[in-house]
Amino acid sequence: MARVRDISASGVRFVADRSLAPMTQVALVLVLPPGAGAREIACRGAVVWSKPVSGGDGRGAAYETAIFFTEMRDADRTDVEEYVSSRVRGSSEL
Repeated sequence: MARVRDISASGVRFVADRSLAPMTQVALVLVLPPGAGAREIACRGAVVWSKPVSGGDGRGAAYETAIFFTEMRDADRTDVEEYVSSRVRGSSEL
C-alpha cells in the first residue's frame, strides 16, 4: 500500500514504508477512485528513484518513490489520462 502524490499516464510518485532500488521492476495495481469509474488497473513499471522523506504518518520510516510505467494497456493509460485531466479541470474551477 502506498499514498499517491502525483500520477500521469507515464508514471506515478508515491510515499510508502520502504525504499526501492533504482531500476527495480515492479508490478502495480492502481485503484481509480469512484468518480473515475472505481476500478483497478494492473501495470508494470521501473523505479526511477526512491528517497527518505520526513513527516511520515507516524508509523515509521517513509520513502518517496517515482516509477515509470513500462507496461500498461492502452485503454488503461487513456483512463489514467482522463482521470488526471478531470482532476486538473476540477482544481482550476475553484
